[in-house]
Amino acid sequence: KLCLLRSSVCPAMASSNRVENAVHQAVVALVESADEDAVRAGIRAIGSSLGEVSGDVPHLEQATAKLIPLLGCSVPEVVLEAAWALGNSLACRPVVAVEVLRAGAVPALVQLVQATEERFRVQGLVALRNLAGTGSEPRDAILNHPGLPGLLAQLAQRGATDSNALEGLQEIARLMNVLTQGTHQVEAASPLIGAVAPLVSSGDPVVLKHVIWFLVNVTQQDGAARVVWEACGEQVLALVVRHLQDGAQEDTMVAGLLLLGGLAAEPEEAVMDVLVRAGVPSVLKLSLASTSSAVRVQAAHLVSNFAAGSDVHIQALFDNEVFSTLFKTIPHDHRVRLNAGWAVANAALGCSSQQACGMMSVGLFWETLRERLQLSENPAEVEACLRGCDALLRKVADMPREQRLQMHDVAICLCGHADKEVGATASKLLNRHFPPAVAPLPAATLPPQLNVSFDTDEPEPCSHFDPFCNRDPPPQPPPAAAAAGAQLFSPTWPAPAGATPGA
Repeated sequence: KLCLLRSSVCPAMASSNRVENAVHQAVVALVESADEDAVRAGIRAIGSSLGEVSGDVPHLEQATAKLIPLLGCSVPEVVLEAAWALGNSLACRPVVAVEVLRAGAVPALVQLVQATEERFRVQGLVALRNLAGTGSEPRDAILNHPGLPGLLAQLAQRGATDSNALEGLQEIARLMNVLTQGTHQVEAASPLIGAVAPLVSSGDPVVLKHVIWFLVNVTQQDGAARVVWEACGEQVLALVVRHLQDGAQEDTMVAGLLLLGGLAAEPEEAVMDVLVRAGVPSVLKLSLASTSSAVRVQAAHLVSNFAAGSDVHIQALFDNEVFSTLFKTIPHDHRVRLNAGWAVANAALGCSSQQACGMMSVGLFWETLRERLQLSENPAEVEACLRGCDALLRKVADMPREQRLQMHDVAICLCGHADKEVGATASKLLNRHFPPAVAPLPAATLPPQLNVSFDTDEPEPCSHFDPFCNRDPPPQPPPAAAAAGAQLFSPTWPAPAGATPGA
């Protein structure tokens, strides 16, 4: 039997299910043997040969389950090889997870992770990670083990000061990442955050990558972003941002931007203040100039979240040239363009009057809004851009005449939008910033590039419009233009009766 197992099941034998079953039955017999050499031969067969053969293997689950009692063996080499074989078997044949769970794998592996030697802890962590990757049931069983979160935090704290424990730190980070993939148990995953600070302090790129993905997994769950923010604190976030500033790998950059975007979505200004101090705007500029499309898209999304803050946070974007870098990226990436409209609209709503004047002096701000108003198929985005136009009209008293005319024309078109909320918002904008007596422009003067849908129904009453715009009165027209009457708003407007020619 030993000769047969050490041949590693040659390809010719692998084609016969009868031979496979005979070999697996022999493995079970060897693992249950009282002879150490026989036991170790059976373990090696499970860890190597059995993971490579194909087909239905009736005895595979039974053979793998026999490894669990060996994790408590008094012979160190047997324990080490049993943990190795268990991890390999779970990676190659996830179907064995049910039988392994039934045999008590979770408590046995957690006990192994508590070993004093690093090599035993590493093998135990690898086996737990592979078990967690087989499905939600094993993942929940590991998460709900009462001693695991505190144990991982303790090991991370100990390993942060031990240069020989780097492999163990990497496996802890990988395990935390896998445990929170697809889970909805915020309460069960939250205690693991205690291990984040010592892991991040290691500075190892592999550790940081998996810790960031772990935090992303947790923040994607409802109500968990605040938990992450309170548990990590400013120091941990500063270390994460510094790692991104140093030029992390693409997947780590994407994960980091996802994490920061989830935190920036929190309504509290204190969170945004910390993100500014940590240097997030500089990361945005770096990411928008990345050669990776995935990084640029996530960066543009984070810009839109960041622009929804106060004028202080918007100023941080200006100071770090984030908007100018964003506008350079728009022509080369359609998905970035989709987020740019939200970013400009949010910035227009939250900026100060001085910042609004600066925005309108840069033509690309209005061009971006105009393009999204004309081409976007998302009614929520169109409405947000209309509100951005409304805010700019309120804040910029001396807006250039051409831009004002373009806003008027676009709003006229959107009054008949298929979405009633969009139509109501456009009507409210016209009633507030342009004379109510003005009739709709002739169809021939509408911009031909507009891609909007119309219906024959009248727009709903303006009461459906968000009342936030009523805080400030409409701006008065410039004195020089007062005599021009309605011609201020459209070059094709018919002259009022009795008006002086050429006025």
